[in-house]
Amino acid sequence: LSERRRSTKKWFPRTMAAETPSFENSFWSVKDNDFTGFEVLTRRMKDGKHMYDEVADFISKRIKIEQNYAKELQNLVKSQKPCSDSGTTKVAWEMLKVEVSKMSTAHAEMANEMKENVLFNVNNFRDKQREQRKKTEDSVIKAQKSKSSAHAASEKAQGKYVKLSKDADKQSEELEKAAKMSQLKDVEKLRAKEKKAKTSAESAESAYKDANNHLDHCRRTWEREMVRCTKQYQMMEQERLAHQRNALWVCMNISSAIAVEVDNRLEMCRQALESIDVDKDIQSFIKGNSGTHGLGSTRPERVPYVSYKDDIGSAVAPSRESSMGGSIKTTTTPSGAPGLQFAEPKAAAPAPARTSTAAPVPAKAKESSTYRAAFKYEPQGPQEIPLEIGAVVKVIERTDSNWWKAMSNGRTGMVPQAYLRPA
Repeated sequence: LSERRRSTKKWFPRTMAAETPSFENSFWSVKDNDFTGFEVLTRRMKDGKHMYDEVADFISKRIKIEQNYAKELQNLVKSQKPCSDSGTTKVAWEMLKVEVSKMSTAHAEMANEMKENVLFNVNNFRDKQREQRKKTEDSVIKAQKSKSSAHAASEKAQGKYVKLSKDADKQSEELEKAAKMSQLKDVEKLRAKEKKAKTSAESAESAYKDANNHLDHCRRTWEREMVRCTKQYQMMEQERLAHQRNALWVCMNISSAIAVEVDNRLEMCRQALESIDVDKDIQSFIKGNSGTHGLGSTRPERVPYVSYKDDIGSAVAPSRESSMGGSIKTTTTPSGAPGLQFAEPKAAAPAPARTSTAAPVPAKAKESSTYRAAFKYEPQGPQEIPLEIGAVVKVIERTDSNWWKAMSNGRTGMVPQAYLRPA
C-alpha cells in the first residue's frame, strides 16, 4: 500500500498541488498565435467596468432620491395651514410637523454624506482603473500585433525555404541521373543549376532561421506582457470587487444610521400622539365656544300653531316707534274688518330709553314670565337680542312698560314688550 501511495504521488507534479489557480496560470492556449485567453480577460474587465458603472449610477440616483425626498418633506411641512384644532391635538400636530422637518434635515445630511464619502471615491477609483486598464490592454495588443506579424513572416520564410530546398533536391536528382547516363554536357549544366539551387536554399534557410528567431523574440515579449497583464488584471479585479463591496457597505451603513434617526423622530411623533386627550379636547372646545356665542343647554321649544282667524287682528307687527312710546289706535278697514294703525310718535319726545324711570308695569303683567314672540325682531343695538316668530321668551326683568329684559334661545338682552304674547 505504501509503495502504491508513493507511486501515485509521482503522477502529479508538485506545482499542481501547491499552485492556486489564477489569471496568470489559467488563460494560456497551446496553439501558436492564439490570443483567446487575452480576449476572455479583456471581456471580464469590460464586464467589471459595466458593473462598477451600474454601482456608481445606483449610488448617484440614491443620493438624488434622498435629496428630492428631503425637499418634498420640507415643502410638505411648509404647505400646512395653521392648526384649526385646539388643546392637546394642536400641541401634538405642531410637534409632528417639527419632527418631520427634522427628518427632512436628516435625509438631506444623508445625501451629502453619501456624495462626499462614497460617490466621490467611487468616481476617482473608476477613473484610476480606466487608465490602468487602457495602458495594460494597449501594451498587450502591441505585443500581439508584433507576434502576429513575426509569425506571418516566419511562415512565409519557411514556405520559401521549403520550396527552394525541394528545388535543390530536384536538381541533385537530375544531376545524378545525367551522371549515370554519361551525358557530360548535361552534367555540367545540371551541376551549375544544382549549385545555384543549393545556394538559394541555404539563403532561404538562413532567412527562415532569422524570421523564426525574431518570432521567438516577439513570442517572449508577448508572453512577458501577457504575464504582466494577467497579474495586473487580477489585482485590478480584486481591488474593484473589494472597493465595490465597501462602497455599497458604507451606503448601507449610512442608510441604517438615517433609519435610526428617522425612527427616533417617529418615536417623538408617537409620544406626541399618545399625549392627545380626546375628552379633554372636547371639553376645551365646549367651554371655549358655548359661552362665547351665547349658547347653552336649553333647547328651543315647539313652535305653537297660530290660527289665521284668531290672530288676524295682530297680523301686522307693531313698528319700533310704537314699541318705544308711540300710540296705537284701532281703525276699520274698508271691508269692515277691524285692523291696527300706528300713530306717529310724539313729536317732541324721543323714544324712551331703557334706563328711564318709567312707571313699572302693573302687577297684572307679572302674572306670567313665559311669552312667545308674535313678530320677528332684529336688534338695533348690542344690548338687544333678536326674536323669531313663535320663539319662547322668558322675561327676567320688566324694566319699564316698553322694554323688558328677557332670555330667548340661550341669549339674554332687551326686547320690545309689544312684540310679545303670553305663552
